[in-house]
Amino acid sequence: MGPSSFIWEGFVNPDSRRSVYSLSLARLQTSGSPRFVDGVNQVSTNITLGSANDEWYQGKPNALMTSLSNYSYGVDNFTFGRIYEENGVATSEYFYALGNTYPVTFSTNFKGLGLPANIYSEFVSLLEYVTFGDVECDNTIDGICTLPAPCANYTGLTEFDFKVSFTNEVNGNYVRVPLAAFAYNKLVTLGVETCNIDVNYLPSSNSQSQDIIMGGKFFQEFFGVFINDYNDPANPDQAAQIYVNENAEYGGYVGNVVLPTGVNPFVPTPPTPPSPNSTSGLATVWIIVICVVVAALLGFLGFLLYRYKMAAVGRGTQVVYTDGKQINASGANEPSADERRLLDV
Repeated sequence: MGPSSFIWEGFVNPDSRRSVYSLSLARLQTSGSPRFVDGVNQVSTNITLGSANDEWYQGKPNALMTSLSNYSYGVDNFTFGRIYEENGVATSEYFYALGNTYPVTFSTNFKGLGLPANIYSEFVSLLEYVTFGDVECDNTIDGICTLPAPCANYTGLTEFDFKVSFTNEVNGNYVRVPLAAFAYNKLVTLGVETCNIDVNYLPSSNSQSQDIIMGGKFFQEFFGVFINDYNDPANPDQAAQIYVNENAEYGGYVGNVVLPTGVNPFVPTPPTPPSPNSTSGLATVWIIVICVVVAALLGFLGFLLYRYKMAAVGRGTQVVYTDGKQINASGANEPSADERRLLDV
């Protein structure tokens, strides 16, 4: 609802010439874990027109920025990556730049996160690392990504985030949007669930593809206050103020912490070389065992050859001659010509 919408005529403060509204969408509650559940709980959803229902958010970090002339919000940097932690404390980060060409539009009539075609293509390539190649993504209009097992099976979904730095942000803060905020389980058949990731493909042929769209699922993780300014009636202006939602589930962040660059998670990690005390030591043992076995076999074969020679020689000594002639069958055990050649080795 842009400032030019007629709906705001009844909500403009006559003194400040401004109209304010706030927005927070609640997740559906289930008997199990509240994570990876699709849908909106309309009873608990907080949408206020004419004021900001922001008492809980007072004094908390927020990103405050003014819009461009078309009521989208300029982006200095839009990245995707992960935060590394030790004992629950962030120690380093690595984010891959997806560009700053496209502004952000906030829209509750869009479900997930819409990415223009070229950014979507880069994101899909990175997501393949996150899911170890299990993901399948649809590059048709409003196409999404799917995984063949429940979302909880993929730890990368809760480890990776989108990071957005807005051009006209006045507090020096950025917004970190968890990838898991757009993921939910879908029942395929009895007892079998898959995981949908509502990061949507926006084809370049559509006008909506000129922006990155933060839809309804964004406002389940974040709380937004929007201020329409009518002090120049011909050119109304808008500002947005984004907080982490009171009921955030996946660790959304608004702030300005600067972390050192960590390990690139999008490069395959080579296998760890075997340590001398484990695999290599075992290999040495096997080499020694094989050498001993071969030596034993050679020794045994040599012994058999020796015994064979001795037996053959014994048979030959039983031949009896008189006047140069062999007597009776005393030469029956005489070695053959082939045996003689073997004995002469």
